Amino acid sequence: MAKAHEHDDSFSKNRMESLTDGIFATVMTILILSLIVPIITGSDISGQLTSAIFSLFPSIVIYIFSFTVLLVMWIGHNNIFRYMHAVNPKLLWINGLFLLFIGIVPLSTALLGRYPLQQATIFFYAINFLILAVIFKLFYRYTKKSHATDSVLARTYRSSWLSFALYIGAIIFSFVNPYLSLLLFSLLPIFYFYQAFFGMYRELN
Repeated sequence: MAKAHEHDDSFSKNRMESLTDGIFATVMTILILSLIVPIITGSDISGQLTSAIFSLFPSIVIYIFSFTVLLVMWIGHNNIFRYMHAVNPKLLWINGLFLLFIGIVPLSTALLGRYPLQQATIFFYAINFLILAVIFKLFYRYTKKSHATDSVLARTYRSSWLSFALYIGAIIFSFVNPYLSLLLFSLLPIFYFYQAFFGMYRELN
């Protein structure tokens, strides 16, 4: 029988996961607000509208990228915390920091969508996701301590280095050629789709 004065330092992971799910849902929903419906004035509405819709293309591409990466992070977060039965204060703060930078994604997405060829917006966007990738590494480190032999988890941890390389590459290329940075951003959704349907997670189906 536990003594009355004993204190359990663990916290319910269900409340943390509920908060995380809520913030992910909110952020992924408001991402669409980075796309601004064009206001057309004048007589040639059809021609202006067609031009305005085409001008939205960069914002739509960045929106798709951001939404895809957030979806992958939410799936990864869920997979990681399947291995945990309780969380400690340190992990709660790491998760809180993770959610802080998740909340910045709509801003970095809107900026890059509006100014896709500017070095400052590319740098800000890449830094936002690079920090998220670093924090995700911390989650994996916690899980690997007790589940180092899990093959899917180990391969996921190794493959996550690709995101590091792409974000760092995008930062470097932003000083040289912004088109190369945008190309690197586009590679991650392709890689994630491949992993989901043909890669490491296929064996879980």
